[in-house]
Amino acid sequence: AGNFITAFLGVFDYGDKSIHFSSGGHIPSVLLRKNEKPFLLEAKGRILGLFPEVSLEEKVIPLKRGDRFIFYTDGLLEARNSHKEILGQDRILEIFENGKTFNGNEFCNFVIQKVQEFSGTKTPEDDMTLVVVDSN
Repeated sequence: AGNFITAFLGVFDYGDKSIHFSSGGHIPSVLLRKNEKPFLLEAKGRILGLFPEVSLEEKVIPLKRGDRFIFYTDGLLEARNSHKEILGQDRILEIFENGKTFNGNEFCNFVIQKVQEFSGTKTPEDDMTLVVVDSN
């Protein structure tokens, strides 16, 4: 196996009040909006470094006041409990939704706490990165 990486790129355009995004094989980031279910920011694109040519789909979503964008790595999704079950996308989306009334810092602490409660440990098996951006 060669070297490869996954990536998600999001560019906030405050001129036209939108986010432009692409994914190179990365798990979808999430958009939380008031009174709506979590929305996956999915775009077609292959893992970077495995193929000589790269083609990434670019998508655009309008920004709304109060939008919360959640960027994270698969270490959160793949956290395992004592029964070797992974947390998975459904559970992480539920955690995100349950914490959406918190400010950004409280939200991150809430998510990490819930992942640790699920896995039963404070030492993750994989790296975990969580970035939250609130649109005002």
